Amino acid sequence: MPKSKVEKFSEQVKAAHGYYNTFSNNEYQMSFVDASLITKFNDIETALRQIKKNYNIPVTISSLSYTGNFKSDYKVGEKFDITGLQVIIEYDDYSTEYADMSKVTYDLHDDLTEMNNVVQLTYEGIPLYVRINVSAENPDDDGGCGGGCGSVTSIGGPMTLSITAIGLMFVVYTLSRRKNRGNR
Repeated sequence: MPKSKVEKFSEQVKAAHGYYNTFSNNEYQMSFVDASLITKFNDIETALRQIKKNYNIPVTISSLSYTGNFKSDYKVGEKFDITGLQVIIEYDDYSTEYADMSKVTYDLHDDLTEMNNVVQLTYEGIPLYVRINVSAENPDDDGGCGGGCGSVTSIGGPMTLSITAIGLMFVVYTLSRRKNRGNR
């Protein structure tokens, strides 16, 4: 069955998003993106979400990430503590929201050992892995954080849309400049 215009558009947005992921890691390149392009891309993302809603196209989870000020360094015998950890859901229309943490499960409920270095969180059947450090010694006398209580942040929340917008608008800008050069 042929793809609809909405499906084709969604694929193009995903392709541009992939290009953006490569591009956005370079701060020098990012400094050349015009603010008006960000606004235009936000409008495109809003339109895509509205199209999906109008045509009853389901929005699905495309990825999970995490952020927050949570404990990541433990000593042997302690239990994993999810306090301060926040899971971010990114949908296939590039919108994001924070997960209801009461619906997030994790696999480490027993006393931790030095072999535990990753905790698997699960939200709606989708896994997310969080790295932790477990040592036989007391991590420090600063409440057990040992430098591990810090801000561990993945892209998400309102910043995702802005950063995605910057990248995709750069793609549009670059393509339009190439087209204009061909018309000279």
